[in-house]
Amino acid sequence: MTRLLKRYRPSGKESGLLAAVCIVLAHFFIALGKDSSLLALWSDRLYWQDLPGVWFMATSCFLLVRTGILVSLGNQRQLSFLSFRFLVRLLPLGIILPAIFVLAAQYLYARFIWQQDIRIGSFFQYEYPMAVLVIVFINLIYLLWFYRKPFEEAVSNLTQAGTVITLLAKQGKEQIPVTINQISHIQLISDQLVLHCLDGRQLRIDGTLEQLALKLPLAMFFRANRQVLLGKTACGSFTTERSGRLLLQLKDGSMTIPISQKKARDFRQWLKST
Repeated sequence: MTRLLKRYRPSGKESGLLAAVCIVLAHFFIALGKDSSLLALWSDRLYWQDLPGVWFMATSCFLLVRTGILVSLGNQRQLSFLSFRFLVRLLPLGIILPAIFVLAAQYLYARFIWQQDIRIGSFFQYEYPMAVLVIVFINLIYLLWFYRKPFEEAVSNLTQAGTVITLLAKQGKEQIPVTINQISHIQLISDQLVLHCLDGRQLRIDGTLEQLALKLPLAMFFRANRQVLLGKTACGSFTTERSGRLLLQLKDGSMTIPISQKKARDFRQWLKST
């Protein structure tokens, strides 16, 4: 549970920005449908009474959407938001669940704080449809937030094609520079990236496979599957199964890497490229 919370916990910078945005959002929903001026609204005791509760609901909704997107992505960050599988997972986790949360939270708030029935009033006419639209908008904001760095790295990778890249790996407390021509493959093992060198060393490395795939030259490294980023110099022989899937044996014989039928053609083209 601790690892799960740490994985999905926003950074300090993101938390501060989130708190500020949710205050503005809370004010928007409280003022929605009212003709009062800003000063008149701020002078109303009920405004300040509602602000903490609405802010809490807005913040919780943001965090639900954020977690829904991360769970939907899993370990696949590289352009996964374009896939049908990701969208199918995101719909219930990033949109439907937060929408249900808003409905339930508003019902409880109205029932126990206002002592009113939410069916009487403008909630379903104004506030709730607007809340669902805001949830969709939050999804778009977070998708852009999560993919900002990968897109920047992709552009940087294109402009620096052919340059020698050195990765900084770890062995215990030591930090070890590793040039790309020393890398056999990079493997995801129990949420930890392990860099396998051609000389047999196994080092830890920070980041994700998706980020590394964007940093490293495409001509030298291939994303074989969800767990392995493969270096061309480590490739040995491979066989083709009836299903079209490939089984690649590394040169040192340490590992057999499966490559799906969908990626088989790209893999063969990658091997032929220079």
